[in-house]
Amino acid sequence: MDETIFHIIELAITVIAAVTARYLIPWLKAKLSADQITTLRTIAEVAVLAAQQLHGNEPGGDRKQFAIAYIRDFCSDHGISISGRQLDALIEAAVKTMKIETAKGGTT
Repeated sequence: MDETIFHIIELAITVIAAVTARYLIPWLKAKLSADQITTLRTIAEVAVLAAQQLHGNEPGGDRKQFAIAYIRDFCSDHGISISGRQLDALIEAAVKTMKIETAKGGTT
């Protein structure tokens, strides 16, 4: 009887491990990626606003380079990998958001 219970427990552990490996781990990875995207969007908005505030009289390319450096530094400090295309998209979205808020009479 003790051996049967041991085999049942062993089987249950194997099933739990398989379910965890198949479903829980990918879900956690996806969740972390979603959290990283949210964080990066916020950082991009901060970078764009800071570039506008600190370098508003400079050409747009200079402001963008400031935002790129700011975001890359953040990513480097936090172990986040980001491509140039992703970085460009984040900055362009943040600029668009800033322009929309400004047009609506926001404080940015």
